[in-house]
Amino acid sequence: MTAQSAPFTITLGDPSESARERYHEGAFCDGRLLVASPREPSWSLGALLDSLGEDVEREVLVLGMGQWTQSVLALAIENLHPRASVDFFSFEAFEQHRAMRTFRGHGSPGMRCILGADLPDEERYDWVLLSLSRTGDKAFTGDCLRQVWSALRTRGKVVLAIDSRRDQWVRKQVQEVFGDVTIVQSSEGGLVYVARKKPGTQIRRRKYTRSFQATLFDVDLELESRPGVFSHGELDEGTLALSEIAEPKPDGRIVDMGCGSGAIGIAAARSSLWCRVLMVDSNLRAVQAARRNVLRNHVTSNALVLPGFHLGAVREGSVDYVLANPPYYGSFRISELFVREAFRLLRSGGELALVTKAPDEHCLLLQEVFGDGEIFDRRGYTVFRVLKS
Repeated sequence: MTAQSAPFTITLGDPSESARERYHEGAFCDGRLLVASPREPSWSLGALLDSLGEDVEREVLVLGMGQWTQSVLALAIENLHPRASVDFFSFEAFEQHRAMRTFRGHGSPGMRCILGADLPDEERYDWVLLSLSRTGDKAFTGDCLRQVWSALRTRGKVVLAIDSRRDQWVRKQVQEVFGDVTIVQSSEGGLVYVARKKPGTQIRRRKYTRSFQATLFDVDLELESRPGVFSHGELDEGTLALSEIAEPKPDGRIVDMGCGSGAIGIAAARSSLWCRVLMVDSNLRAVQAARRNVLRNHVTSNALVLPGFHLGAVREGSVDYVLANPPYYGSFRISELFVREAFRLLRSGGELALVTKAPDEHCLLLQEVFGDGEIFDRRGYTVFRVLKS
């Protein structure tokens, strides 16, 4: 770094001085990148940046994969490697929203952000970067690696970080798809692999969708899901618990927040053709699966699936019942969003039924927004039922 060149700085969250006292600050790429954030950046950020070297150019794709530091990675590559054209891809609308806010806040409003159920299948990219967790969904990992292969140009490279120094499974999957794989970094945080798409090669395709049956609200359902959709290939106990406690009106307007494959919303729609059900999910693969399941179960006349994490287009006070099975990541920020959005949507006397495995956090939140309600224990979960007064 020359005397004239200042490091590129990324600051996330609340920029006030009082908040900054609690921030984690880190320097990467020999001090050319400074990051300040409320949470410590993951090991993979520095590992992937260091593994790229100095020759990054042409088309680069960064996969979000649900980790907030991946948007920082995309922003850093754009600024540290000016000859590279960087795209950011996410399966999740909420993650995409946060990433776009980060890009706008750091002078990169033109960063190409792609939201979808599948990666672009067009052999466009020279580099694809992603970070995986040792606790992640193996089927999702296998599916993503095959899509990465299809997105890369011939001789394009995938750079992949895994947070396990003892990893064997991901390495085998990369070898199966790409052939050769090289470990370019090994540390206490994990491993970084690099693999190249060889000319004249093909990959063995796999079918990752699963079909299954379920019964909710005394209605038999035929369902399918994909890797990356919550409770892939089966009905989770939380949804069953919610269906055993919730009592949506047969002629009401119902919203299913975080619908996943759409099981409980579709069951409500099938149980009464007089009700109207709106299902919403932030995950584009979930939206895709839910839409297919609406067709499978013949409820197109009274069930609709939309992507997103809020329902700003739905009129305040126009809903009779909200069903919610919120995810637990993001320090319960999604749960708070669900609860406050449910309160806005519900008419006076309308009801929210929410299932969780974290009852203490949700109890405080529901009391603050709705007041007191009913609490039920089912199948190892807690189901809350609260009325809007």
